[in-house]
Amino acid sequence: MNSRVLSAGLTMNAVKTRQKIANLLEEDPQKAKELALELLSVEPEETVNYKNLAICFAHCAEMGRFRAVIAMARKKFADAGRFFDETEASIFRDLELHDSLRTFLLGILCAPDRNDDEKSALLRTHSDIFLNDAMCQEIDRIQTSNHKDSWVIAELMFMLFNHNAEEYRLVIKRLLTEFDGDQTLDERGKFNLATVCLHFSQGARGITLLNELTSRPDPEPKRLLELGKAYHRYVRNKEALQVLDRLLGCYPDHEEANRIKAYILHYSDTAELPEIKATTLRYGKIIRSGKSKQFHRKNPTNEPVKIGFFSHSFKAHPVGWMSSGFFCESAKFKSVAEIHILAGLSYTDFIAQTIKDSGNHFHDFSALADNEIEREINKLNLDVIVDMDGFTAACKPQILLKKLAPVLVKWVGGLAGSMWLPEYDYLITDRNQTPAHLESSFSEKLLIMDNSYVTYTPPPYKLQVFKPAYTVNEHITFGCFNNCSKYTDTCLDAWASVLRGVEDSVLLLKDNALSDMSTRQIIRSKFKKLGIGPSQLRFQGRTDHENHLLALAQVDIALDPIPYNGGLSTVESVYMGVPVITLAGSLLAHRHAVSHLTTIGHDELVANSIPEYIDKAIGLATNREQITEYREILRNDLFASPLLNHELFADELIKKLATLVN
Repeated sequence: MNSRVLSAGLTMNAVKTRQKIANLLEEDPQKAKELALELLSVEPEETVNYKNLAICFAHCAEMGRFRAVIAMARKKFADAGRFFDETEASIFRDLELHDSLRTFLLGILCAPDRNDDEKSALLRTHSDIFLNDAMCQEIDRIQTSNHKDSWVIAELMFMLFNHNAEEYRLVIKRLLTEFDGDQTLDERGKFNLATVCLHFSQGARGITLLNELTSRPDPEPKRLLELGKAYHRYVRNKEALQVLDRLLGCYPDHEEANRIKAYILHYSDTAELPEIKATTLRYGKIIRSGKSKQFHRKNPTNEPVKIGFFSHSFKAHPVGWMSSGFFCESAKFKSVAEIHILAGLSYTDFIAQTIKDSGNHFHDFSALADNEIEREINKLNLDVIVDMDGFTAACKPQILLKKLAPVLVKWVGGLAGSMWLPEYDYLITDRNQTPAHLESSFSEKLLIMDNSYVTYTPPPYKLQVFKPAYTVNEHITFGCFNNCSKYTDTCLDAWASVLRGVEDSVLLLKDNALSDMSTRQIIRSKFKKLGIGPSQLRFQGRTDHENHLLALAQVDIALDPIPYNGGLSTVESVYMGVPVITLAGSLLAHRHAVSHLTTIGHDELVANSIPEYIDKAIGLATNREQITEYREILRNDLFASPLLNHELFADELIKKLATLVN
């Protein structure tokens, strides 16, 4: 009895001593070490005492003794290897000995005596530190030391994806192709694997994993959100909206779900304007925080107005291709306006560099948090801010809704329709994109440009216009190089009618998502139900931009998606001499191609109904001389049009924006 009481007393003293050791570590590590040595002598059978002593030695920079204690403990407690692995790793991490941590983890990952669960647990805990460029060179060693379907390989793929998906694209694709352990993973592992699959052309596999993870009655919102995004990307918009509605049914104020729904409703062939407006207003209510800044309108002066253009896409992206010419010319109008380019992200490609070197004030916000961006913009005392993101993935409307300038304007970049939020004062468009009878579809006042709402910068590489594809193939090739999320049932039905109406014709579809074989099969299945066999369908996936344009040489006639028109894709088709048949819709996003084709001088390619769309496509396919003529004249017509008159456009837009202030 006395022995048990004495033991309990020692245990209580040991607990207090351990707490005292922890408290002394920072201020007096030597004293902490002395206490740890005393405690170990009293309780030599407690693994935690070896851990505490090792920590103390490390804090005293006695790394040799630290390693000796860990080695002694491993030998004494053979079944506590995992505990001491975690101890050693955490000590390296806490002392910011990151290289030592990486070397230690690499040894564990390649050790034959550690099981998969132990390795993956350590890797997950320290994934934010483990992977650097040096460790990436050890991928082959890690792979050969572990089974191809192990959790370690799954975790490694996700880490590489987060570290630098583009640089290690080939490695990730190889690991993903060889990995067959989907069903052995826990839920976290399955979600991470789904994320990798969706970005590496294995959409069906990713969607299968996400469907499994969201099959329970109350799935995590993040998983539902990713499933909705995946459906949208892979030709299944109806399912995307159903998943988002399921998520919003449980979490009506889910910020990202409301944003995505507000944006992709414009892709739907059944959505009505009231639903788009209501979803957008709900999203605005969720993200709106604090009071908007109050301004007193300044009186007219001779000083240039300050205009800021805000975007995360100043690069080789529709935003960049359709605004860089404007920025280059806008520097000529410094007496009217002082232009500030507000870049949420920074890039180095041709378009990005063109914009940076345009002679305007360029601000790189890529490393700043939202509150820091807000502070930097406030310092500029802007008169006008032009939003060039809309509700796209990287947008920051929560910043713009604080009204950091007296006037907020929407322009190209996620320009699907009205923003519907009262903070937006104006929207830039043109009469072909927004005829007078559609003005009621906007909450903003419209800034109507005389010709086009944008201009176009041709690519820096010299590409010749080739002869029509039919001269080589001896049949008509229709094509669409828009993203697959625009392929609605209405669209595919119209395309099927066109293919049935032109003997031996084929349809070439090209998009990054079509690198995924399962996406191709989905499209084949949809067309099969419409009476179109696989022999009439051609697919191409991801290529660089130059080869993307060169692939247009394989197309005789481009078919614009319905209802969401092609913007940049329409202009690029024309640039390569390919006529585009488009349908004029009722929303702004459904009239991008109408604007471009009319501005170029070819409104004969614009249909006002689906039957007319089909007739125009079939009629042009039977007039091969006209196809040849288009091949010869379209690029010249583009170059002679206002779409390439950047100076005229800059003059008009800057003066219109300045007028809003003065």
